[in-house]
Order: sequence, then structure tokens, then C-alpha cells
Amino acid sequence: MADYEAVLRRTLSGMVDPSADARTKVYDRARATIERQIAAMPKRPPDSVIQRQYEKLDAATLAKLVARGDADLEAKYRAAFESSSFDAMMNYYRANYPKAGSPTPEASASIAPATAVAWPKIQCPVLVLHGMQDRALHADGHSGTWNWVANETTIVMFPEAGHFVQHDAPEQVNEILLETLAR
Repeated sequence: MADYEAVLRRTLSGMVDPSADARTKVYDRARATIERQIAAMPKRPPDSVIQRQYEKLDAATLAKLVARGDADLEAKYRAAFESSSFDAMMNYYRANYPKAGSPTPEASASIAPATAVAWPKIQCPVLVLHGMQDRALHADGHSGTWNWVANETTIVMFPEAGHFVQHDAPEQVNEILLETLAR
């Protein structure tokens, strides 16, 4: 099967731009390399084997991203990610991230009882930090967030940041968090 470690090493070796866009291109190139390797195999492996290979690539990529050059931390993240289900991680977001057209708390009472969940409004102030280059969670998912909050709601968008806003814009994130916590 594909050697995702070698693919990542080759792909990341030329990376000088750590931006979210550059990391996305690195991931896409690594995935395309694995797809070419699979296509070149005389006998296609079972889909479950291919899926696991992509999960290993995802784990290695995410570990490299989050560890930011710390080899020990990268090894710990990789072990955790490889023993986790990426589908489960994504399903968490699918289940908990508002989608366009999601009912407000007031409107949820009018939904058929079998499908309705009467969620209470959040009572504390809410701060949302979002990277607009995030490929997993789209900025438009925040539309209407304030309908679920009975207190102050602040949404801050970072145009150049991806999913890991705290890594892509650490100084700005820290400044906003300190200001918010000081209130």
C-alpha cells in the first residue's frame, strides 16, 4: 500500500509557506500521490484498506499540522489520531454545527414532537473564532448563532486562517481571548 510517511516527507520538504492555503495544497498533493499509487496497483485493494490508508494520511497530516515541528508532540498526536475515527470526529461537527435552515429555539417548538429537541438558549456570553479558510466548517454555519444565545454573542472571522485558528493567528487569538476573559 502507499507509504504515506514518505509521501508526506517529500511533500512537506519543499513547504516554506505555513499558511492555511499552503497546507491545504500540501495535503491535496499528498492525497493525489496516494491516489496515483493505488491506481497503479495491478489489483485494487478492498475499499476498507484504501479508506484506512487515507485515515493514516489524515492522522499523519493532522499530527504534523498541530505539532508544528515538535517531533515528540507529533508522535503523541499521531498515535491518538490513528486510534481515533476521523468519521467520528467529522460526525461530531455534523451533529453539533448549525446548518442553514436550522430552527431557532422558538421555532423548534413547532416541529413535530418526534423530531423536535427543545434546546435551551445558552445563558453565558459566547465568543466564536472562525478561520474563513477552514475546509471542514464553513463560515455561513454561524448565521443565526445569536438565536441560540440569550446573552452577548461575538463572532470573529479570520480571513487567512484555517480550521486551527489558534495556530494560524496566535497573536490575534490570544489578544481577543485575553480581552474577552478580562470583562
